[in-house]
Amino acid sequence: MYPPNLHTKIGKSLYRTYLSGELLEVREEYNYRWFHYGGDKVQAVIDTANPENILLPVPQSMLIFLLWQKPPFHVLNLGMGAGTIENALSKLLCVEVTSVEAELAIIKIAKRYFLSSKNSNVIHHKAEEFLQVTAPHYDIILCDIFFQQQSPKCLYRSTYYQNLKKKLRRSGTVFINLFPENEENLLHIMSVSRPYFKHAALIEFDDYQNIVLILSQVSLPTKEQLTSWDNLPGKLTNISFKEHINNLHYVPVKANSR
Repeated sequence: MYPPNLHTKIGKSLYRTYLSGELLEVREEYNYRWFHYGGDKVQAVIDTANPENILLPVPQSMLIFLLWQKPPFHVLNLGMGAGTIENALSKLLCVEVTSVEAELAIIKIAKRYFLSSKNSNVIHHKAEEFLQVTAPHYDIILCDIFFQQQSPKCLYRSTYYQNLKKKLRRSGTVFINLFPENEENLLHIMSVSRPYFKHAALIEFDDYQNIVLILSQVSLPTKEQLTSWDNLPGKLTNISFKEHINNLHYVPVKANSR
């Protein structure tokens, strides 16, 4: 269930500061706590009574890999934000999460107001630079990086996807939250990313402009497989992925990836 319409004018302010000239604020209303930065869009929200529950549809969809990826596995989360992904994965055994966040101020508010686990492995680094220096390889890479509600320039460069491929295990999957301003921007991202990944899919949203791009070197599960796994009683999460499966679109297979 998604939270009510949260915005900058309701609830009470728990914390506020200015970062790069833009307001960064944490607010709370009843059992909902959220933050916004550089605009009036809610960047992340938690239910303080159940912080492991992911409330917003975009980060929910990025956990769809839990339907087929079985522990143990290592997740790299580029753009931690408030840590809602970390909260959701904290209860799963044999799941290691490395979190990367470019803004130190956001790390501080995440640890103080949002993260349910005090043992989170959080690294202060820019995503594109971290990919160049990190040694481990990852089973899942999540990328949710924005600058003033826009996709950053690195997502439009082929070197970013080359580095993603280098740090991803052969059977791994990448999920990237995009905010394309227009169709041309999305096509550009697809053109610079596809040479490195044979398989791709897109998740769209009914009430959001965001698009989640899924990239992999191996075949992605079919909708029929995902639906059957989503209905299993013993799945790893209590999230219903039905809506996200319905909004999943497979991109034709890339014949020659690098």
